[in-house]
Amino acid sequence: QGSVADPEGPLVPPGTYILRLTAGGRTLSQPLHVVQDPRVRVAAVVLANQLHLALTIWNAMSDAHALQQRVDGLRAALAAIPAGTLDASGDGARAVLDRALGQIGAADIGDTMGSIETVVETADRAPTAQAREAFAMWSGRLSAAQARFDALVKADLAKLNARLTARGGKAVEPPSVKAVRVTIE
Repeated sequence: QGSVADPEGPLVPPGTYILRLTAGGRTLSQPLHVVQDPRVRVAAVVLANQLHLALTIWNAMSDAHALQQRVDGLRAALAAIPAGTLDASGDGARAVLDRALGQIGAADIGDTMGSIETVVETADRAPTAQAREAFAMWSGRLSAAQARFDALVKADLAKLNARLTARGGKAVEPPSVKAVRVTIE
C-alpha cells in the first residue's frame, strides 16, 4: 500500500522552482519550494544523478509512446482503405504491412521503460548499474523499433502507395507525432 504502480514522472530534487503554465497565450507563474523528506539521508549529487537518469528514461518513454501512436495511426489508415481500391495482391501487401507494424512493439518497450523508471525513482540511492544496463538495452530496442518502422514506411508503404495511386486511390501517410520532452532548467 502506498506504492506507485506506474511512473508519475521524475521527482525533482530539493530546491526552489518556478512553475509556469501557458495556455491561451497567457502564462501564469508560481514559485514552489521542494524540501527533502527528513527520513531520507541522500546526498544532493545522488539525487541529481537519479533525476538525470529518470528524465532520460521519461523522454525515451515519450519517444516510445509517439512511435506507438504513429504505428496505430498508420494501421488505422491502412484499415480505412476502401474495399476494392486494391487488387488481391495489393490487399495481401496491405495485410503483410499491417502484421509487420503490429510486431513493432513500441508500447511494450515503453511499458518496460516505465518499470525501470519506477525502480530508479523509488530508490533512495544512486541509480544502480543494473538499472542503467536495463535502460540501455531497452533503449536499443526502441531504436531498433524506430528503424524498423522507418524501413517499413520507406519500402513497404511506398510500394503500397504506388499501387494505391495507380488504381486511383489516395496514398496513405503515417501520422506525424512529436514526442513530448521533459526538461528541468
